[in-house]
Amino acid sequence: MARRAKLPPGPVPILFLGNLPQLALYVWQEGSLAKALRVCQKEFGDIFTLWMGPLPTVHIASLELSHELMVKQGNNFAERWSPFLFQFIRNGAGILFSNGDYWQDQRRFTLQTLRNFGVGRNLIEERIMMEFDLRMAELDAKIKKNKNHVENAKTLMNLMVGSIINRLLFSVRFTESNQDEFFRLKDEIDNASKRINITDLYMAPWMMNIPVIKSSYEKFMQPIVNLLEFVQKQVNERKEAVRSGEHIIVDEGTDYVDAYMKKIENEKDNPSSGFTERSLLINLLDIWIAGQETTTTTLMWGLIFLLNHPEVTEKIRKEIQTTTHSQRALTLKDKNDTPYFNAAINVSNEQHILDQQHHHSRKYTEEKTNIGDYVIEPGVPITAELSLIMSNEKDFKNSEKFYPERFLENEKLEQNVIPFGIGKRACPGESLARAEIYLLLGNLILKYNFEAVDKVPPMVTSYRKGLFNINDDFSIKFIPSTTGRE
Repeated sequence: MARRAKLPPGPVPILFLGNLPQLALYVWQEGSLAKALRVCQKEFGDIFTLWMGPLPTVHIASLELSHELMVKQGNNFAERWSPFLFQFIRNGAGILFSNGDYWQDQRRFTLQTLRNFGVGRNLIEERIMMEFDLRMAELDAKIKKNKNHVENAKTLMNLMVGSIINRLLFSVRFTESNQDEFFRLKDEIDNASKRINITDLYMAPWMMNIPVIKSSYEKFMQPIVNLLEFVQKQVNERKEAVRSGEHIIVDEGTDYVDAYMKKIENEKDNPSSGFTERSLLINLLDIWIAGQETTTTTLMWGLIFLLNHPEVTEKIRKEIQTTTHSQRALTLKDKNDTPYFNAAINVSNEQHILDQQHHHSRKYTEEKTNIGDYVIEPGVPITAELSLIMSNEKDFKNSEKFYPERFLENEKLEQNVIPFGIGKRACPGESLARAEIYLLLGNLILKYNFEAVDKVPPMVTSYRKGLFNINDDFSIKFIPSTTGRE
């Protein structure tokens, strides 16, 4: 009771179970976990406590408070709390769920390596557009052969985004010769993501001794194990190519694997180095998952919103046609000339996370921390609830309405759209993801008119009980634009 009195307010926890029963009830009543958290926000304010079993967790629903803690006091909130579920394979390695000097070294190396290979520079635009042009050439050939050709939207987006990421990591894009394995891995991960819920995040390690729980965990983790085996195979092939002289690493190399292998070689005499083959494998796993899931999901929701709002699509198309004179592709330099398209991307980022528990990574401090009158003990997870921050009625009036104009009417509102997180733990691939979304979606709109097949996909997901807002599958008929870029 004394411990609870120092924490922010929240529902009264039940012995051993905490607030998990109340959360389950709210989810059942409201239809999604994000809406369940909004119930807590309305009752207890912009900072509240939920007990996940015996563990208190602090949730922040205010951008100002999140900025104060995670930016201004960023050094105090750089450590990331991670559930046993996410450490099942990683064991503290990687760049997503590691901490301390090891995490800083891995993140710094990854950011620098991605920059070396073009992320944040013009070179990445060339890589993205090369993949776009190759895929569109394939699509055009199918349309020429059959003008009624129908394309699965998820397949198209997965292949484009997956190939861009895979080329950065392994210098290999996905084609007919290797895409079956890619789709198998991707489908397995998607299906596992649909099943995970908030209670899974707070399972204690000792619960693995319970057969039914152990079996459930192992089923969830099997797709990750399979992906790790895929990554290991790519690394083994590269090592063999280097040994045989078939592949020579020059300067920083041609991809992330090259750069990391060179780093391992340079650090081989340092016994405390965190740059090992195991770290390479987990980094590749983290980048592969994070780099594909978030971008593909955002692109898919963007298509869904545009199919549901053809008037918005037409406004965007006219703006892009004016900017490019319908004579060239849309480029990143055009961003200042496409305010309406930028606003539509912002509202898509805002909308697609409203019905999921989209949180910024749970942090914790190693020292006692005061937040106003509240005392946060060391080790207590603290998270910025992005789905709540990006839907507050004060800033986002009628937040559930797809209305790009709200960002044109209030230019400062864009600062409140933080789908990639905030502070030191913000997504390291944000610049790549933003470039992919702008270029791929914008050039699709410029090059094609498109319409849904059978029915327009709904602007809600069928999987509303879990943590991730995964789109329903749908197909599109692409019709080459008569005035767009050919």
